[in-house]
Amino acid sequence: YGSLGVPDLKTRDGQPFDCNIIVSLYPNLYVSLIEEHLHLTIVNPVDKDGVSAESASYFDREIATSPEYNELRSLVEAGWASAGEEDAEIIAAIHAARSSPVSAPGYYAPFWDRPHYSFTQQVVLDLGLKRSDER
Repeated sequence: YGSLGVPDLKTRDGQPFDCNIIVSLYPNLYVSLIEEHLHLTIVNPVDKDGVSAESASYFDREIATSPEYNELRSLVEAGWASAGEEDAEIIAAIHAARSSPVSAPGYYAPFWDRPHYSFTQQVVLDLGLKRSDER
């Protein structure tokens, strides 16, 4: 990713954060730590054909609060929204494929996805929410 031209996030000891990392901590929680900002996304299946996605970006305090950077923040959010739409389509297709009558063991098939699904349900229970199959 190219630089946004704003101050980098800082480590605890005040050093600039010099790394780009995009990881999935929970199956549906994505953390993107780009030099100048942190972006979090939570994707939830809402039915067999669709998902909802919630996300937020965090910047250095000066960038996050200054009106001077409103346009930059809007551009960053638009970029993440665009990527999120594509990711949501992929995740929705994966969820739909799980219930497909032609689904067979293999990548993105029940054999591989069941642990992923079970772990997501554990997270839902930890958060005190109902399981998706109890709606």
